[in-house]
Amino acid sequence: MEKNQNNLPEGRSIDLRQQLTVLGFTLFVIYLVAIFFVNVPRWGIWWTDFLAFHSAGEIVRQGEADQLYDFKVQKEYQTHLAEKSRQVPSSLDPAISEASFVLRYLNSPLLAVMMVPFSLVSLEISWRVWAICNFILLAGMCWIWWKYLMTSWSFKEKLAAISGVLCFAPIFPVFNSGQLTFLIGILLTGCLLAWRAQKPIWAGLFLSLLVIKPQLGLYLGIAVLFGGYWKILLSTCGWSLGIFLSTSLLIGVKPWFDWVQIMREVGTKQGIEGVPTHQLMNLRALLLAFFPEAPESWIGSLTFFGFAGGAVLVAGIWVYFAWRNTALHSLKEEAPSNSPPQNKLLLDNLLAFTLFLMLPLSPHLLPHSAFVAVLPSLLFYRVVRDFSRWRVFYGWFLVLSIIGFLIGYFPIPPEEIFGNFVNSLEPLVLFAHAGISLVWLRSTSKVEQTFVPSTKPTSSIETA
Repeated sequence: MEKNQNNLPEGRSIDLRQQLTVLGFTLFVIYLVAIFFVNVPRWGIWWTDFLAFHSAGEIVRQGEADQLYDFKVQKEYQTHLAEKSRQVPSSLDPAISEASFVLRYLNSPLLAVMMVPFSLVSLEISWRVWAICNFILLAGMCWIWWKYLMTSWSFKEKLAAISGVLCFAPIFPVFNSGQLTFLIGILLTGCLLAWRAQKPIWAGLFLSLLVIKPQLGLYLGIAVLFGGYWKILLSTCGWSLGIFLSTSLLIGVKPWFDWVQIMREVGTKQGIEGVPTHQLMNLRALLLAFFPEAPESWIGSLTFFGFAGGAVLVAGIWVYFAWRNTALHSLKEEAPSNSPPQNKLLLDNLLAFTLFLMLPLSPHLLPHSAFVAVLPSLLFYRVVRDFSRWRVFYGWFLVLSIIGFLIGYFPIPPEEIFGNFVNSLEPLVLFAHAGISLVWLRSTSKVEQTFVPSTKPTSSIETA
Protein backbone atom coordinates (compact mmCIF):
# COMPACT_ATOMS: atom_id res chain seq x y z
CA MET A 1 0.00 0.00 0.00
CA GLU A 2 1.28 3.46 -0.88
CA LYS A 3 2.64 5.54 2.00
CA ASN A 4 2.08 9.22 2.52
CA GLN A 5 4.58 11.71 3.97
CA ASN A 6 3.46 10.87 7.53
CA ASN A 7 4.50 7.21 6.97
CA LEU A 8 0.92 6.08 7.37
CA PRO A 9 -1.15 4.09 4.87
CA GLU A 10 -2.82 6.27 2.26
CA GLY A 11 -6.23 7.41 3.46
CA ARG A 12 -5.31 7.02 7.14
CA SER A 13 -3.23 10.15 7.71
CA ILE A 14 -3.74 11.93 11.00
CA ASP A 15 -5.11 15.39 10.32
CA LEU A 16 -5.53 16.91 13.76
CA ARG A 17 -6.43 20.20 12.16
CA GLN A 18 -9.61 18.64 10.82
CA GLN A 19 -10.66 17.42 14.28
CA LEU A 20 -9.86 20.78 15.83
CA THR A 21 -11.81 22.57 13.11
CA VAL A 22 -14.91 20.47 13.79
CA LEU A 23 -14.49 21.05 17.53
CA GLY A 24 -14.24 24.81 16.97
CA PHE A 25 -17.48 25.01 15.01
CA THR A 26 -19.17 22.75 17.58
CA LEU A 27 -18.16 25.06 20.43
CA PHE A 28 -19.59 28.03 18.53
CA VAL A 29 -22.94 26.27 18.19
CA ILE A 30 -22.86 25.47 21.92
CA TYR A 31 -22.21 29.15 22.67
CA LEU A 32 -25.21 30.24 20.61
CA VAL A 33 -27.50 27.64 22.20
CA ALA A 34 -26.40 28.71 25.69
CA ILE A 35 -26.98 32.39 24.90
CA PHE A 36 -30.23 32.38 22.95
CA PHE A 37 -31.95 29.32 24.46
CA VAL A 38 -30.72 29.47 28.08
CA ASN A 39 -29.37 32.85 29.20
CA VAL A 40 -31.74 35.20 27.40
CA PRO A 41 -34.96 33.27 28.17
CA ARG A 42 -33.88 32.86 31.80
CA TRP A 43 -32.50 36.29 32.65
CA GLY A 44 -33.95 38.56 29.97
CA ILE A 45 -31.99 41.33 28.32
CA TRP A 46 -32.43 44.25 30.70
CA TRP A 47 -29.07 43.53 32.40
CA THR A 48 -27.00 43.35 29.19
CA ASP A 49 -24.61 46.08 28.08
CA PHE A 50 -26.97 46.84 25.24
CA LEU A 51 -29.33 48.47 27.75
CA ALA A 52 -26.69 51.19 28.25
CA PHE A 53 -26.40 51.73 24.50
CA HIS A 54 -30.16 51.79 24.00
CA SER A 55 -30.71 54.24 26.88
CA ALA A 56 -27.98 56.53 25.49
CA GLY A 57 -29.76 56.63 22.14
CA GLU A 58 -33.03 57.33 23.93
CA ILE A 59 -31.50 60.20 25.91
CA VAL A 60 -30.21 61.82 22.72
CA ARG A 61 -33.51 61.25 20.92
CA GLN A 62 -35.43 62.92 23.75
CA GLY A 63 -33.26 66.03 23.46
CA GLU A 64 -31.38 65.55 26.73
CA ALA A 65 -27.92 65.02 25.25
CA ASP A 66 -26.47 67.56 27.69
CA GLN A 67 -27.21 65.03 30.45
CA LEU A 68 -25.91 62.03 28.53
CA TYR A 69 -23.24 61.28 31.16
CA ASP A 70 -25.38 62.14 34.19
CA PHE A 71 -25.68 58.73 35.81
CA LYS A 72 -28.92 59.64 37.58
CA VAL A 73 -30.49 60.40 34.22
CA GLN A 74 -29.11 57.14 32.80
CA LYS A 75 -30.62 55.26 35.74
CA GLU A 76 -34.04 56.85 35.18
CA TYR A 77 -34.09 55.89 31.52
CA GLN A 78 -32.83 52.38 32.19
CA THR A 79 -35.34 51.80 34.99
CA HIS A 80 -38.12 52.95 32.68
CA LEU A 81 -36.92 50.64 29.91
CA ALA A 82 -36.66 47.67 32.28
CA GLU A 83 -40.15 48.22 33.73
CA LYS A 84 -41.63 48.91 30.32
CA SER A 85 -40.32 45.58 29.04
CA ARG A 86 -41.57 43.84 32.22
CA GLN A 87 -38.07 42.65 33.02
CA VAL A 88 -37.83 43.39 36.72
CA PRO A 89 -34.26 43.53 38.06
CA SER A 90 -35.17 41.33 41.06
CA SER A 91 -34.99 38.31 38.75
CA LEU A 92 -31.24 38.44 39.30
CA ASP A 93 -28.98 38.56 42.33
CA PRO A 94 -30.47 41.06 44.81
CA ALA A 95 -27.01 42.58 45.29
CA ILE A 96 -27.02 43.53 41.61
CA SER A 97 -30.60 44.77 41.75
CA GLU A 98 -30.06 47.48 44.35
CA ALA A 99 -31.52 50.92 43.77
CA SER A 100 -28.04 52.22 42.96
CA PHE A 101 -27.71 49.89 39.99
CA VAL A 102 -27.04 51.47 36.62
CA LEU A 103 -25.31 50.14 33.53
CA ARG A 104 -23.20 53.19 32.97
CA TYR A 105 -22.84 54.49 29.47
CA LEU A 106 -19.15 55.36 29.10
CA ASN A 107 -18.69 55.32 25.33
CA SER A 108 -18.26 58.41 23.19
CA PRO A 109 -21.15 60.68 22.09
CA LEU A 110 -20.71 59.33 18.54
CA LEU A 111 -22.03 55.92 19.56
CA ALA A 112 -24.99 57.52 21.34
CA VAL A 113 -25.92 59.29 18.10
CA MET A 114 -25.52 56.02 16.19
CA MET A 115 -27.91 54.30 18.64
CA VAL A 116 -30.75 56.78 18.10
CA PRO A 117 -32.43 54.64 15.36
CA PHE A 118 -32.37 51.62 17.68
CA SER A 119 -34.15 53.64 20.39
CA LEU A 120 -37.16 54.13 18.10
CA VAL A 121 -38.41 50.63 18.96
CA SER A 122 -38.77 48.70 22.21
CA LEU A 123 -35.76 47.29 24.03
CA GLU A 124 -36.62 43.71 23.06
CA ILE A 125 -37.00 44.45 19.35
CA SER A 126 -33.95 46.68 19.37
CA TRP A 127 -31.87 43.95 21.05
CA ARG A 128 -32.93 41.40 18.45
CA VAL A 129 -32.07 43.78 15.61
CA TRP A 130 -28.68 44.41 17.22
CA ALA A 131 -28.10 40.66 17.55
CA ILE A 132 -28.83 40.27 13.83
CA CYS A 133 -26.43 43.13 13.10
CA ASN A 134 -23.78 41.36 15.17
CA PHE A 135 -24.24 38.18 13.13
CA ILE A 136 -23.88 40.19 9.92
CA LEU A 137 -20.78 42.00 11.22
CA LEU A 138 -19.18 38.71 12.30
CA ALA A 139 -19.92 37.08 8.95
CA GLY A 140 -18.59 40.15 7.14
CA MET A 141 -15.40 40.12 9.21
CA CYS A 142 -14.78 36.45 8.51
CA TRP A 143 -15.38 36.99 4.77
CA ILE A 144 -12.96 39.93 4.68
CA TRP A 145 -10.29 37.95 6.52
CA TRP A 146 -10.86 34.95 4.24
CA LYS A 147 -10.55 37.07 1.10
CA TYR A 148 -7.79 39.52 2.01
CA LEU A 149 -5.70 37.99 4.81
CA MET A 150 -5.74 34.34 3.74
CA THR A 151 -5.10 34.79 0.01
CA SER A 152 -2.47 32.07 -0.35
CA TRP A 153 -3.73 29.73 2.37
CA SER A 154 -5.15 26.30 1.65
CA PHE A 155 -8.87 25.74 2.08
CA LYS A 156 -8.26 23.65 5.21
CA GLU A 157 -6.09 26.40 6.70
CA LYS A 158 -8.81 28.96 6.09
CA LEU A 159 -11.48 26.74 7.58
CA ALA A 160 -9.33 26.03 10.65
CA ALA A 161 -8.70 29.75 11.14
CA ILE A 162 -12.42 30.62 10.94
CA SER A 163 -13.31 27.83 13.39
CA GLY A 164 -10.68 29.18 15.79
CA VAL A 165 -12.23 32.65 15.52
CA LEU A 166 -15.72 31.33 16.21
CA CYS A 167 -14.78 29.24 19.26
CA PHE A 168 -12.63 31.97 20.84
CA ALA A 169 -14.23 32.48 24.29
CA PRO A 170 -14.61 36.31 24.10
CA ILE A 171 -17.16 35.81 21.31
CA PHE A 172 -19.57 34.56 23.99
CA PRO A 173 -19.92 37.86 25.93
CA VAL A 174 -20.16 39.82 22.67
CA PHE A 175 -23.42 38.06 21.80
CA ASN A 176 -24.50 37.50 25.41
CA SER A 177 -24.20 41.16 26.42
CA GLY A 178 -25.14 42.77 23.11
CA GLN A 179 -21.71 44.36 22.82
CA LEU A 180 -20.22 46.24 19.84
CA THR A 181 -16.89 44.40 19.54
CA PHE A 182 -17.65 43.08 16.06
CA LEU A 183 -18.12 46.66 14.89
CA ILE A 184 -14.73 47.49 16.45
CA GLY A 185 -13.26 44.48 14.65
CA ILE A 186 -14.61 45.71 11.32
CA LEU A 187 -13.12 49.16 11.93
CA LEU A 188 -9.73 47.74 12.93
CA THR A 189 -9.71 45.40 9.95
CA GLY A 190 -10.67 48.19 7.55
CA CYS A 191 -7.96 50.45 9.00
CA LEU A 192 -5.22 47.83 8.68
CA LEU A 193 -6.22 46.70 5.18
CA ALA A 194 -6.40 50.29 3.94
CA TRP A 195 -3.06 50.98 5.61
CA ARG A 196 -1.45 47.98 3.88
CA ALA A 197 -3.03 48.95 0.54
CA GLN A 198 -1.77 52.55 0.78
CA LYS A 199 -5.22 54.10 0.98
CA PRO A 200 -4.68 56.75 3.65
CA ILE A 201 -8.10 58.38 3.33
CA TRP A 202 -9.87 55.14 4.20
CA ALA A 203 -7.32 54.20 6.87
CA GLY A 204 -7.84 57.56 8.53
CA LEU A 205 -11.62 57.20 8.40
CA PHE A 206 -11.61 53.81 10.12
CA LEU A 207 -9.06 54.96 12.68
CA SER A 208 -11.08 58.07 13.54
CA LEU A 209 -14.27 56.01 14.00
CA LEU A 210 -12.49 54.04 16.72
CA VAL A 211 -13.33 56.98 18.97
CA ILE A 212 -16.27 54.82 20.04
CA LYS A 213 -13.65 52.64 21.79
CA PRO A 214 -10.57 54.90 21.93
CA GLN A 215 -8.37 52.66 24.09
CA LEU A 216 -8.35 50.11 21.24
CA GLY A 217 -7.08 52.63 18.70
CA LEU A 218 -4.58 54.74 20.63
CA TYR A 219 -1.51 52.56 19.97
CA LEU A 220 -2.35 52.50 16.26
CA GLY A 221 -2.47 56.29 16.33
CA ILE A 222 1.00 56.28 17.91
CA ALA A 223 2.21 53.92 15.18
CA VAL A 224 0.87 56.26 12.49
CA LEU A 225 2.57 59.27 14.08
CA PHE A 226 5.97 57.77 14.86
CA GLY A 227 6.00 55.57 11.77
CA GLY A 228 5.85 58.68 9.60
CA TYR A 229 2.55 57.90 7.87
CA TRP A 230 1.68 61.54 7.43
CA LYS A 231 -1.16 61.04 4.95
CA ILE A 232 -2.93 58.66 7.31
CA LEU A 233 -2.32 61.09 10.17
CA LEU A 234 -3.80 64.01 8.24
CA SER A 235 -6.74 61.87 7.14
CA THR A 236 -7.39 60.77 10.72
CA CYS A 237 -7.28 64.35 11.99
CA GLY A 238 -9.58 65.52 9.21
CA TRP A 239 -12.15 62.78 9.76
CA SER A 240 -11.98 63.23 13.55
CA LEU A 241 -12.67 66.94 13.18
CA GLY A 242 -15.58 66.15 10.87
CA ILE A 243 -17.03 63.67 13.39
CA PHE A 244 -16.71 66.19 16.22
CA LEU A 245 -18.30 69.03 14.25
CA SER A 246 -21.14 66.96 12.78
CA THR A 247 -22.12 65.41 16.11
CA SER A 248 -21.77 68.77 17.86
CA LEU A 249 -24.27 70.25 15.41
CA LEU A 250 -26.73 67.56 16.51
CA ILE A 251 -26.14 67.38 20.26
CA GLY A 252 -23.79 70.24 21.14
CA VAL A 253 -20.22 70.14 22.41
CA LYS A 254 -20.98 69.56 26.09
CA PRO A 255 -21.31 65.75 25.79
CA TRP A 256 -17.81 65.56 24.34
CA PHE A 257 -16.26 67.48 27.25
CA ASP A 258 -18.30 65.47 29.76
CA TRP A 259 -17.09 62.24 28.14
CA VAL A 260 -13.43 63.27 28.40
CA GLN A 261 -13.93 64.07 32.08
CA ILE A 262 -15.65 60.72 32.70
CA MET A 263 -12.79 58.85 31.03
CA ARG A 264 -10.35 60.52 33.39
CA GLU A 265 -12.34 59.54 36.48
CA VAL A 266 -13.78 56.12 35.81
CA GLY A 267 -10.51 54.19 36.01
CA THR A 268 -10.26 54.92 39.73
CA LYS A 269 -13.63 53.32 40.51
CA GLN A 270 -14.58 49.67 40.79
CA GLY A 271 -17.59 47.41 40.63
CA ILE A 272 -21.02 48.62 39.57
CA GLU A 273 -19.99 52.23 40.10
CA GLY A 274 -17.11 52.00 37.63
CA VAL A 275 -14.98 49.38 35.92
CA PRO A 276 -15.68 45.79 37.12
CA THR A 277 -12.06 44.88 37.84
CA HIS A 278 -12.82 41.21 38.51
CA GLN A 279 -13.77 40.85 34.84
CA LEU A 280 -10.73 42.57 33.35
CA MET A 281 -8.18 40.77 31.17
CA ASN A 282 -5.37 43.30 31.30
CA LEU A 283 -2.34 44.29 33.38
CA ARG A 284 -4.63 45.56 36.15
CA ALA A 285 -6.21 42.09 36.42
CA LEU A 286 -2.76 40.49 36.49
CA LEU A 287 -1.61 42.76 39.30
CA LEU A 288 -4.79 42.19 41.30
CA ALA A 289 -4.43 38.42 40.85
CA PHE A 290 -0.91 38.32 42.28
CA PHE A 291 -1.21 41.25 44.72
CA PRO A 292 -4.83 41.15 45.93
CA GLU A 293 -4.04 43.13 49.08
CA ALA A 294 -2.23 45.96 47.29
CA PRO A 295 -3.84 49.41 47.59
CA GLU A 296 -6.04 50.29 44.63
CA SER A 297 -4.07 53.51 44.12
CA TRP A 298 -0.90 51.47 43.55
CA ILE A 299 -2.64 49.15 41.13
CA GLY A 300 -4.07 52.12 39.24
CA SER A 301 -0.69 53.84 39.05
CA LEU A 302 1.10 50.71 37.84
CA THR A 303 -1.62 50.17 35.23
CA PHE A 304 -1.20 53.73 33.98
CA PHE A 305 2.59 53.47 33.84
CA GLY A 306 2.28 50.14 32.05
CA PHE A 307 0.03 51.73 29.44
CA ALA A 308 2.36 54.72 29.07
CA GLY A 309 5.42 52.48 28.92
CA GLY A 310 3.80 50.39 26.21
CA ALA A 311 3.07 53.54 24.24
CA VAL A 312 6.74 54.56 24.46
CA LEU A 313 7.82 51.08 23.36
CA VAL A 314 5.43 51.13 20.38
CA ALA A 315 6.70 54.58 19.38
CA GLY A 316 10.31 53.42 19.60
CA ILE A 317 9.71 50.23 17.62
CA TRP A 318 7.97 52.12 14.81
CA VAL A 319 10.66 54.81 14.69
CA TYR A 320 13.37 52.15 14.48
CA PHE A 321 11.78 49.96 11.80
CA ALA A 322 9.70 52.39 9.74
CA TRP A 323 12.39 55.04 9.36
CA ARG A 324 15.22 52.61 8.53
CA ASN A 325 13.06 50.63 6.10
CA THR A 326 11.49 53.12 3.69
CA ALA A 327 9.95 50.25 1.72
CA LEU A 328 7.23 50.17 4.39
CA HIS A 329 5.90 53.40 2.88
CA SER A 330 5.78 52.02 -0.68
CA LEU A 331 4.24 48.59 -0.34
CA LYS A 332 3.78 46.46 -3.40
CA GLU A 333 0.60 44.57 -4.02
CA GLU A 334 1.06 40.87 -3.46
CA ALA A 335 0.25 38.31 -6.11
CA PRO A 336 -2.30 35.79 -4.80
CA SER A 337 -0.19 32.84 -5.96
CA ASN A 338 3.05 33.99 -4.31
CA SER A 339 4.26 34.67 -0.83
CA PRO A 340 3.66 38.25 0.38
CA PRO A 341 6.53 40.67 -0.28
CA GLN A 342 8.87 41.10 2.68
CA ASN A 343 8.07 44.73 3.32
CA LYS A 344 4.41 43.78 3.73
CA LEU A 345 5.37 40.95 6.08
CA LEU A 346 7.35 43.42 8.18
CA LEU A 347 4.36 45.76 8.30
CA ASP A 348 2.09 42.85 9.29
CA ASN A 349 4.55 41.96 12.06
CA LEU A 350 4.65 45.55 13.34
CA LEU A 351 0.86 45.85 13.29
CA ALA A 352 0.42 42.49 15.04
CA PHE A 353 2.88 43.46 17.78
CA THR A 354 1.16 46.83 18.25
CA LEU A 355 -2.28 45.27 18.63
CA PHE A 356 -1.07 42.42 20.86
CA LEU A 357 0.63 44.85 23.24
CA MET A 358 -2.31 47.26 23.18
CA LEU A 359 -4.77 44.70 24.54
CA PRO A 360 -3.25 43.67 27.90
CA LEU A 361 -1.96 47.20 28.55
CA SER A 362 -5.33 48.78 27.79
CA PRO A 363 -6.75 50.46 30.93
CA HIS A 364 -10.11 48.72 30.46
CA LEU A 365 -9.99 45.36 28.66
CA LEU A 366 -13.19 43.47 29.38
CA PRO A 367 -13.74 39.93 28.00
CA HIS A 368 -15.75 41.01 24.96
CA SER A 369 -13.03 43.46 23.83
CA ALA A 370 -10.39 40.72 23.95
CA PHE A 371 -12.06 39.22 20.86
CA VAL A 372 -10.09 41.62 18.64
CA ALA A 373 -6.97 39.56 19.46
CA VAL A 374 -7.94 37.31 16.55
CA LEU A 375 -6.90 40.05 14.09
CA PRO A 376 -3.22 40.30 15.12
CA SER A 377 -3.17 36.50 15.41
CA LEU A 378 -4.11 36.18 11.73
CA LEU A 379 -1.58 38.86 10.76
CA PHE A 380 1.26 37.19 12.65
CA TYR A 381 0.41 33.75 11.28
CA ARG A 382 0.83 35.28 7.80
CA VAL A 383 4.30 36.41 8.85
CA VAL A 384 5.54 32.99 10.03
CA ARG A 385 3.55 30.83 7.62
CA ASP A 386 6.40 30.23 5.16
CA PHE A 387 8.71 28.97 7.92
CA SER A 388 7.54 25.44 8.68
CA ARG A 389 8.83 25.13 12.25
CA TRP A 390 7.51 28.51 13.28
CA ARG A 391 4.23 27.82 11.52
CA VAL A 392 3.75 24.64 13.52
CA PHE A 393 4.88 26.27 16.77
CA TYR A 394 2.63 29.28 16.39
CA GLY A 395 -0.30 27.19 15.16
CA TRP A 396 -0.19 25.07 18.29
CA PHE A 397 0.36 28.13 20.46
CA LEU A 398 -2.87 29.57 19.04
CA VAL A 399 -4.67 26.36 19.97
CA LEU A 400 -3.30 26.56 23.52
CA SER A 401 -4.28 30.25 23.67
CA ILE A 402 -7.88 29.41 22.79
CA ILE A 403 -7.88 26.76 25.52
CA GLY A 404 -6.37 29.25 27.97
CA PHE A 405 -9.14 31.77 27.31
CA LEU A 406 -11.75 29.03 27.72
CA ILE A 407 -10.30 28.12 31.11
CA GLY A 408 -9.98 31.74 32.18
CA TYR A 409 -13.39 32.97 31.07
CA PHE A 410 -15.82 30.27 32.17
CA PRO A 411 -13.65 29.21 34.31
CA ILE A 412 -12.65 25.59 33.82
CA PRO A 413 -11.36 24.30 36.26
CA PRO A 414 -12.96 26.17 39.18
CA GLU A 415 -11.20 29.22 40.56
CA GLU A 416 -11.48 27.76 44.06
CA ILE A 417 -9.00 25.02 43.08
CA PHE A 418 -6.45 26.96 41.02
CA GLY A 419 -6.86 30.37 42.65
CA ASN A 420 -5.25 33.42 41.07
CA PHE A 421 -3.77 31.42 38.21
CA VAL A 422 -7.18 31.27 36.52
CA ASN A 423 -7.64 35.06 36.73
CA SER A 424 -4.22 35.74 35.24
CA LEU A 425 -4.38 33.37 32.26
CA GLU A 426 -5.79 35.76 29.64
CA PRO A 427 -3.39 38.69 30.16
CA LEU A 428 -0.45 36.27 30.35
CA VAL A 429 -1.48 34.76 27.00
CA LEU A 430 -1.77 38.20 25.41
CA PHE A 431 1.62 39.30 26.76
CA ALA A 432 3.13 36.06 25.42
CA HIS A 433 1.80 36.81 21.92
CA ALA A 434 3.22 40.33 22.11
CA GLY A 435 6.58 38.90 23.18
CA ILE A 436 6.69 36.35 20.37
CA SER A 437 5.82 38.95 17.73
CA LEU A 438 8.47 41.29 19.13
CA VAL A 439 11.15 38.57 19.02
CA TRP A 440 10.21 37.79 15.42
CA LEU A 441 10.48 41.43 14.37
CA ARG A 442 14.26 41.24 14.17
CA SER A 443 14.11 38.13 12.00
CA THR A 444 11.53 39.72 9.71
CA SER A 445 13.68 42.80 9.22
CA LYS A 446 16.77 40.73 8.36
CA VAL A 447 15.16 38.12 6.15
CA GLU A 448 14.49 40.32 3.12
CA GLN A 449 17.73 39.49 1.34
CA THR A 450 17.87 35.78 2.16
CA PHE A 451 14.24 34.73 2.27
CA VAL A 452 13.23 31.70 0.21
CA PRO A 453 9.59 30.61 0.47
CA SER A 454 9.03 27.08 1.68
CA THR A 455 8.32 24.73 -1.20
CA LYS A 456 8.20 21.55 0.83
CA PRO A 457 4.76 19.93 0.80
CA THR A 458 2.90 20.63 4.02
CA SER A 459 1.97 17.55 6.02
CA SER A 460 -1.34 17.30 7.77
CA ILE A 461 0.34 17.05 11.17
CA GLU A 462 2.59 20.06 10.54
CA THR A 463 -0.35 22.36 9.91
CA ALA A 464 -2.63 20.92 12.55
